[in-house]
Amino acid sequence: MIEECRAENNGEVPKYYVEESHPAIIDRETWEAIQFEMERRKAFAKKYGIVKLDYTTVDNPFAGRVIYGRCGSVFGRKVWNSTDERLRRVVWR
Repeated sequence: MIEECRAENNGEVPKYYVEESHPAIIDRETWEAIQFEMERRKAFAKKYGIVKLDYTTVDNPFAGRVIYGRCGSVFGRKVWNSTDERLRRVVWR
């Protein structure tokens, strides 16, 4: 097994920042648009008190994404449990 050895550089060795040293995966305009959208979503979540936006799944794609206009609550899937499995329900509220 190969052990990885890392040490923090606290100025002992010069550091270099190299721009455009390899081809970009996405262009700069796309990257900037994504950064803007991430900030917009963060500000929206903060404004409406949304704690978690990214808990969607394949079975639950709208969780945390639909927000009621009147009260600002997040629309989501909930499970009404019961000791009787026949009464167990999945509801959206």
